[in-house]
Amino acid sequence: MFRKADQWAVFTDDNGRAKTVPVQIGHRNNRTTEVLSGLAAGDRVALHPSDRIADGIRIAQRGVE
Repeated sequence: MFRKADQWAVFTDDNGRAKTVPVQIGHRNNRTTEVLSGLAAGDRVALHPSDRIADGIRIAQRGVE
C-alpha cells in the first residue's frame, strides 16, 4: 500500500501487469490494513513492491507464503 496524491493505493496483478488501484482503508497497524473498498475477493496485490514497479510493468508471482 502506498500514497498516491491524497489517497491510498495498491498494485494489483492485471493479467501479469501491474495496475494501480485506489483503495479506501479502515483500521490499520504496522502489520495489517483493513481495505474497505477498491478490491474484490480474489484480487492479487503486490505485497512488497520495489520502487521500480509502475503501471503496465510485467510482474510475476513469487512463492506463496
